[in-house]
Amino acid sequence: MKKDINKNQENKSEKKVMTRKQALKKAGLLSLTTASMMLLMKTPAKAQGSTPAPPPAW
Repeated sequence: MKKDINKNQENKSEKKVMTRKQALKKAGLLSLTTASMMLLMKTPAKAQGSTPAPPPAW
């Protein structure tokens, strides 16, 4: 009975192991997402702040 419990614990811990390739892929995806969100958040503020001044009154 104890051997079965140990085998189940080993199988659960093996499933959680991530390879280096998977870790790099996940990190790259997260950095890509973060960079794109930062650009999207920055762009509207920059466009809104760069409106031209009104023409002078004659």
